[in-house]
Amino acid sequence: MIGHAPLPNVWLGFSAEDQERFDERWTAVKPLAKAGWLTWWSAEPLLGPVDPSAAIPEVHHHPDNVRSPALDALVRAAATMIGPGLRWVVTGGESGPGARPMHPDWARSLRDRCAAAGVPFLFKQWGEWAPSTPEQAAGNPRSGWRCLAGHPHVARREELYPEAGAAFIERVGKKAAGRTLDGVIHDAYPEPSV
Repeated sequence: MIGHAPLPNVWLGFSAEDQERFDERWTAVKPLAKAGWLTWWSAEPLLGPVDPSAAIPEVHHHPDNVRSPALDALVRAAATMIGPGLRWVVTGGESGPGARPMHPDWARSLRDRCAAAGVPFLFKQWGEWAPSTPEQAAGNPRSGWRCLAGHPHVARREELYPEAGAAFIERVGKKAAGRTLDGVIHDAYPEPSV
């Protein structure tokens, strides 16, 4: 692809589920982005926290600015001037019998980073696990606390400290888990290139 003119109707995507895979794969894709190809990232299943700052330049604007298509266009233009980056991010949790849970903060972090940079963000699904509360999950033997280490951990309530980075989740199945993040469906797609 390098050495060929970028095609405006071709998007080059890659999948990376954690920081190690993201760093490795973005390193391979970045030269294509620099050459002008449109690039996107599938962070599904998201199995760990990822800092995408190498691929999503951070653009700051006044906090009183109201989000709008015009502001997003300005932010995207500024981000493009900073350097080539991702033009779309898709994320979601894992589904299937051996599905591992996704910490809600991992998805929130990507959503917030994309919003700050004007990059469209699509949240596909929670997968088998969904955020919960101790009250909602009472009596569900498949409930557990998810720590940033990346493994579900079932513990007594008095052992749990959400302020230390844990989140209460329960295995409810893909359909019941849904696709809202903090009560919002994030369904952003990039503008057509042609």
